[in-house]
Amino acid sequence: MHQNTDLETVLQQQLGWNRARIRFIVAFVLALIKLTTVNLAKLANALGATALKESDYRRIQRFFAGFTFDYPAWGRLMLRLLPIQGEFVISIDRTNWSFGSFEINILMAAIVYRGTAYPLVWMLLSKRGNSNTKERQQLIEALLALIPAPLISAVVADREFKGVVQNT
Repeated sequence: MHQNTDLETVLQQQLGWNRARIRFIVAFVLALIKLTTVNLAKLANALGATALKESDYRRIQRFFAGFTFDYPAWGRLMLRLLPIQGEFVISIDRTNWSFGSFEINILMAAIVYRGTAYPLVWMLLSKRGNSNTKERQQLIEALLALIPAPLISAVVADREFKGVVQNT
């Protein structure tokens, strides 16, 4: 019989997914932590399921192929899991890299806790290079939908984020 974990309970309450999906994601996250890799073949071996490893590999592929991500639910989950209730420090950053010929450019806002930034909201930029003021405003609006402004004590970013708000 499967034993219910605290992580399963929290995920079920926060995300409202069916039990099988919750159990899968818990096993997947625990495998990620244990193996410190994103190699799906290696993660499939660590899922601990009774199925064939090839079946676990296909299960991971199906999950990500058909998965639609609820970004606000992710942010609420992160806020619930972190043991802070206010005086939030928010870090804004942008990163880009190539995945084969595919360029990935992400603008992100994260909550800083004990020297680690935990992502709350992000957006994929459909261009290369820096974000503009409008894109950063959209990111902050999504952040403020999760955290009321009075609970944020500081927002930190590097000089890339210098900008001017235009009145239109």
